[in-house]
Amino acid sequence: MLTTYIRFALKDIKKSRLIFVGSMISLIVGTLCFYAIQVWVKNEQSMDRFHHRAEDIYVVTSQRNPLSGPRASTLTDLIDQQAYPAIDKRLVTRTYEPNEGKLIVGERTFSGKGVVVDSTFFDVFNFNAISGNTDVLLRNKSDIVLSESFAKRLFGTSDPIGQSIRLEMDNVGEYIVQGVLDEIPSNSSFSFDFLVPSHSKSFWSRMAVEFLLMHDGTDHKLFNEKIENIARKRRGYEESVTSTFPFVDIYFEHPFEHFFFDKTGDASSVSTMKVIGWVVLLISVLNFTNVQATHMLSQFKTQGIKRVNGATIWDIYGEALTSRIFYGLTAAAVGLLTFYAILPSYEQFLAIKIEKDLAVDFLSFFTIALLSTLLSFGLFLIQNKNLQAGQLIGQRQNHESGMAKKILTTVQYTCAISLAIASVVIYQQFNYMVTKDLGYDYKNVISVKLIDEVPMFEDREERRERFFEVRDNYKMVSNESLNNPNFVSVTQSKLPIGSSAYPMSWKLIGGAEDYRNQNLMTVDPAYQSLLGLEMIEGRFFSEELDKDRQRKLVINEAAVKYYGIKDITTAKIANGSWGREADPYQIIGVVKDFHYQHLSKKVEPLMMAFMRDRENNFVYKINEKNFKAGLASVEEIFRKVNPSKEFDYVLLEELIREQYEKEKQLSQIFMMFMLIGLILSTIGLFTFALYETRRRIREIGIRKVLGASFESIMSLLSVSFLKWVVLAFVLACPITWYLLTIWLDNFANRIDLKWTVFLISGMVTLIMAMLTIFWQTSKSAYKNPVEALRYE
Repeated sequence: MLTTYIRFALKDIKKSRLIFVGSMISLIVGTLCFYAIQVWVKNEQSMDRFHHRAEDIYVVTSQRNPLSGPRASTLTDLIDQQAYPAIDKRLVTRTYEPNEGKLIVGERTFSGKGVVVDSTFFDVFNFNAISGNTDVLLRNKSDIVLSESFAKRLFGTSDPIGQSIRLEMDNVGEYIVQGVLDEIPSNSSFSFDFLVPSHSKSFWSRMAVEFLLMHDGTDHKLFNEKIENIARKRRGYEESVTSTFPFVDIYFEHPFEHFFFDKTGDASSVSTMKVIGWVVLLISVLNFTNVQATHMLSQFKTQGIKRVNGATIWDIYGEALTSRIFYGLTAAAVGLLTFYAILPSYEQFLAIKIEKDLAVDFLSFFTIALLSTLLSFGLFLIQNKNLQAGQLIGQRQNHESGMAKKILTTVQYTCAISLAIASVVIYQQFNYMVTKDLGYDYKNVISVKLIDEVPMFEDREERRERFFEVRDNYKMVSNESLNNPNFVSVTQSKLPIGSSAYPMSWKLIGGAEDYRNQNLMTVDPAYQSLLGLEMIEGRFFSEELDKDRQRKLVINEAAVKYYGIKDITTAKIANGSWGREADPYQIIGVVKDFHYQHLSKKVEPLMMAFMRDRENNFVYKINEKNFKAGLASVEEIFRKVNPSKEFDYVLLEELIREQYEKEKQLSQIFMMFMLIGLILSTIGLFTFALYETRRRIREIGIRKVLGASFESIMSLLSVSFLKWVVLAFVLACPITWYLLTIWLDNFANRIDLKWTVFLISGMVTLIMAMLTIFWQTSKSAYKNPVEALRYE
């Protein structure tokens, strides 16, 4: 019996090639889009979960007081691990950004992101080693572990194991490469170029992030209660709150900022992508069902004859089910091959790595396609439940079957219009974030690391020599930078992006609130002119009036509003770590708010202090007309100071573009799937028009015999189609408005929902529908009425 069903299904497909192509396009596109979205969603949701005991890893945090925000902290000098049996392993990490040190291999100098870690690193985190045994790596003081890409950069095709590297950060040491790790997975929230053991030196100056690997089954809430007050014995931390935060939740919730972590996620974007995936899949299923329903209309007589000749209704259902399973298998195979073909480009576009497993991937594709076809089969059963053999031969359909098809088409177009409106709004929101005025001039601004920090040499004479060398180099760089006509302005500060500001505890003297975390940015007097910051009140720092590390602050408007400051000349702010109330800071000016953080956040209060260090990056505002010449001048200065180092710089404009690259990618993805959804809906509407015109062939023929014009028939047919599209638009608008309002509320800086977006999206959809309908109905309207009546 199954063989017979398969033979009939193949014969039917061969006779109805157009139906087959339309059905396959719906299934393949729907399953492909749904799977591609799910792959990205899975990568986001699996962030950091590839570590074997990821659920048991926690990050230590502390709050200066219950009102301040959490910061990464450490329990190293506060607790004895033996007194807390819930702790399995402890790991303290200290991160050095690429511009904070250098690695010397032979006569060449390199820079990279390094993390100083305890020997327990590979007990807590699981990274695959290409060379070396993670059970013993980092146990010796001289061990250094490299990532695969960084090892190739340092040693090319040579075997790096056993090679010597001189490391100069805040410490100096000779290290031997003992391990090379596979590339950091794309679903890791942190990355690094190299690891060195913390016990190789007695002191590392960077702020620590401590991880606790807890024993399975530990009561996390109870453990936090035990350590809550543990830091209060420290001076200035009498009201502090110590806690731990689940490592796997940091990516989406990001309770604090620290440059150990490279990536942050957006849960609302993931949810939005999920919804879009299901909407596209639903559109494809409805479209497939409509195409098959149209095909069923042309098969009524054949099915009726089969029933008269003894075939049961179960035989009809068996043929339909076999046909749909065949569609599912074919769609799964073609969809999988297409996915593998576009996979390299897809991975590159999203900057993720997808592990391929042919069996699992095919099973996933087939499951999606099979569920789609089974849903279609269920709708087929509903549409045909009351048909008898005589009805099939006579091609008379019940009202319920026709109405079901209209309802399906309306639902399909409601989804498509909603998707179109949502995609436009999402694109506008992300484009708004990319193009919004940040409050400063970022054009032609570059940052370069010219002077390295003087390391803690064990030999005092060597440190003394390096100190004088750095001092002389600094004078030379300063003189040449200030006197070069290609430079509009020069400063030594961090660029106003990413981690340029870091939280510290501040308190307004005489204010109602205790110390709370507010952001601090260290700058020099040229910072304002270089970025074109606007002063609202008072003045910015001055070389003539102010000194490095003097107790003076420039604050932003948000800080003025937060503290309720009426007169900056009398207001003073104390820092919880530097002097407190005994030695507060004087406010000398207020700068207009500018976006120094991601636009997903509101502009937060900002303290700006005059602090200049020789090892700070030099930031150049280059004359736009002589940008190439200015860049060449910077490189010339760099070569004088760092003859063996690769010249490298960052362009602020590119950093800003990269910061919103993810939003740009998501907006492009949304627009792509909107287009796919509309195309699928257009195919569905075409089949609806085909269905309706075939059903009304006799009516059209009679009307033409009675003298009806082409225009009147076109109007009759078009109105019967377009009223369902208009109904879909009416249904889509309030639903989409409500959902988009909720979505936009996740953004601190957001666009306003405008009715024009809904109107334009509806008009575009309506025009596409009209063109589709006109193409199909015009053929029926032009037909010779004799042919129409003969068809009946």
